[in-house]
Amino acid sequence: MPTRPSPQVSLCMPHLNSGGFVHERMRSIVSQTLRDWELIIVDSASTDGSLEVLEQYAASDPRIRIHQAPRDGIYSNINRAIGMSWGRFVYLATSDDTMASDCLESMVAALEAHPECGFAHCCLTIIDEEGHALVGPDSWENYESQRHFGDWLRKSHVRRAPHDGLLHFRHFTVFTSLTQLLVRRELYRRLGAFRTDRSSFADFEWEMKASLVENVVHVPRALATWRRHGRQATKGNMLVRARAAGEFVAMARAALSWLSLERPVIAHAVRDRGMLRYYLYDQLEACQALAGSPAERRRAVCSFCVREPEFALALFRRRLLKIFGVHRSASIDDDIRALMPEGGLVEA
Repeated sequence: MPTRPSPQVSLCMPHLNSGGFVHERMRSIVSQTLRDWELIIVDSASTDGSLEVLEQYAASDPRIRIHQAPRDGIYSNINRAIGMSWGRFVYLATSDDTMASDCLESMVAALEAHPECGFAHCCLTIIDEEGHALVGPDSWENYESQRHFGDWLRKSHVRRAPHDGLLHFRHFTVFTSLTQLLVRRELYRRLGAFRTDRSSFADFEWEMKASLVENVVHVPRALATWRRHGRQATKGNMLVRARAAGEFVAMARAALSWLSLERPVIAHAVRDRGMLRYYLYDQLEACQALAGSPAERRRAVCSFCVREPEFALALFRRRLLKIFGVHRSASIDDDIRALMPEGGLVEA
């Protein structure tokens, strides 16, 4: 029985009611200079006319396949699309974003040139609902996690594992959007699928796990966009609630457990240096932000300290030592130098 030829890249698109954005997204896909791709769209009974647009594209291009699935979340549909794909590389094409015409070609070339890397990462342009690039404090280059890299953002380089994974312990994430990444299929087999019980932020845990154990090659060009608009899944109030509920603490702990299996010495050092405290501080801050009155904030602090007694003791000790001027918190650079004395970034 003949086997299906594998395309070079599988684009996987979870989809639900992306009217207003879907034409622009599809044009950015069909205009790719790399032609050896397939697009797997998993739609959940869209009702705004966007499904009909996708069906028109599929009718004229055999590389495009559309499947229907229940409305059980974006990550379920991402997992379904990846499971139905065949390509050597996987690109997650969120339906409200876009990409440069040579995005796939450039990212594939980077991975072909660096077989030691599990995935490629490119610069990002953040756009508004009308597709205009955001500038100033809202631009991607000015995100704290990107300012950390300085001039490295503007040149090709390899980030050795666990460098970017360690950065997650202080900067939430190094990868702002899934659209920045091209992933070798083997990495999905190694790490498994995206979790479907983490509200709208399960990509954080997957990316943290991946960057703790896999090298990353950086492509210093803005090849993808991330659109900020009122209908997207990861809105600000949802983020604060997820932080207060401890989702990021749980995901960081899960990634650290994964690292314990893959690189136990590094995992032990991360725990020993107390790097999880960043997320515990953040959870406490979010709990206080959601509280109303001063009395409610005090109750939130007391409740949190009861749930996390070890952290509460460390917090008390840190503040006490600070009063006497004998304590300095380790920076993320201190942590990386301690855990990766050979350095994490290498010019490509």
